[in-house]
Amino acid sequence: MTNHNITAYEIPFQSYFLGRPLRYGGEDYYQIRLIKKDSVDILLSLVHNRFRIKKGKIGKLKGNIHHYSYRSIGQVYRKFTDYAFKTAQIKAEISERSSLKKIFLYPLHMFWSRFIKDKGYKDGLFRIPLDLGFAYMEWLTYCLLAISNVKTQISNLNRKS
Repeated sequence: MTNHNITAYEIPFQSYFLGRPLRYGGEDYYQIRLIKKDSVDILLSLVHNRFRIKKGKIGKLKGNIHHYSYRSIGQVYRKFTDYAFKTAQIKAEISERSSLKKIFLYPLHMFWSRFIKDKGYKDGLFRIPLDLGFAYMEWLTYCLLAISNVKTQISNLNRKS
C-alpha cells in the first residue's frame, strides 16, 4: 500500500449466476478486501461480516474478483434458506417485529427492486430464479421472525402467570 493515507482497498466484484455474469440488479458492487493491519474493526455477523475503517482512507482497485456465489438453483435456495434463518435470528435479537406487510410486501418489493428498478432484466430472463430467490429469502425471514415473535409473547405470558 504505497499511499500512506490509504489503509484499505475496495475491489469490484463480478458476480455470476449459473456461470453467466451479472451486471445489474444489485450485483455491481465493491467490497473491502485488502486491509492494512490494525486499521479496521471487524463487525461480526451471522450472515456477512463487515469492516469499519478506524483510520485512513479507502482506495479503489480496478481488477474484478470473480464471485461464483450462485452456482446452481438448488445451491442458491439452500444458501438463501440458511441466510433467512440467520437474519430472522438477528432481527429477533434486536426485538424487531414481523407483520403481514413485511411477510407479503417486502418480498414483492425485493423482486421489483432487483429485477425492475435496478435493471436486472438487462442481464436476461435467466436471472429471474435468482431474484425470486431473494424474494423468497425475504419472505422466509419474516415468516420465521413472526414465529419467533409469537414464541417470545408466549414466553412473556408464561413468566407473568
